Amino acid sequence: MENKELKGGRQNSIFKQGSGVSRPRNNWTYSVHKFLNFLHKEGIDFVPKPIALDDSTETVTYMEGEVYHYPLPKEALDDELLKSTAILLKRYHDVSSKFIEKKLDKNETWMLKSNTNHEVMCHGDIAPYNVTVLNGKAVGIIDFDTVHPGSKLWDITYACYRWVPLKNPKNPDSNLELSEQILRLKHFINSYGLSREDKIVFMDILINRLMSLTSYMQEQANNNISHFEKNIEDGHLKLYFDDIEYLKKNKKLITSSLLDD
Repeated sequence: MENKELKGGRQNSIFKQGSGVSRPRNNWTYSVHKFLNFLHKEGIDFVPKPIALDDSTETVTYMEGEVYHYPLPKEALDDELLKSTAILLKRYHDVSSKFIEKKLDKNETWMLKSNTNHEVMCHGDIAPYNVTVLNGKAVGIIDFDTVHPGSKLWDITYACYRWVPLKNPKNPDSNLELSEQILRLKHFINSYGLSREDKIVFMDILINRLMSLTSYMQEQANNNISHFEKNIEDGHLKLYFDDIEYLKKNKKLITSSLLDD
């Protein structure tokens, strides 16, 4: 059966073959498969299911649906799609918290270190390119390389950063002005069901999440990891720093708007 390269991820490394997807194995892949198998045993069918694992390659089931890349097209900015993404993330978090309680033995290996309390298994990158969409609704979550134990807000804030998108309007990946961003942000967090206490700390958590990301990028580049070196060379790090300053500048306004519901 002929391999078909899946675009948008790592070039020349992810292929669809029939109903499966082959991807390079990493140090953390065994732990990821353990987690994905747990989700499926708990009745979660909107994530890939492990099929095979060898010394160099993992194979998981292919998740049907469309994914979106930046700059986001008009259909990716539909409010109902945004709300359905929040609801899907909530369903995922509710079940992933059981893994923390039942299966996490601290012998697992994860790509990312946990900087927060272990409430859920953070996906780590709930972005339009990692959520599959059918008929205008979020139906699947893919690419669990960045999964790790953490707090729900660590995951939710970054999802909002990516999906609203809650970025500096000067960022080429941004589509909306601040007032429109706030409205979409409300749609997401209200669909998820955040408490008032969560809303109060939301912006601080988001800023810390992005600062953690920039530190990780710099650390990986300093270790001569070519992917991160190129990202920094292409200006991605500067965009994150600009977004952080934008969010700091507007933190009070955004927070007061969230609490105004």
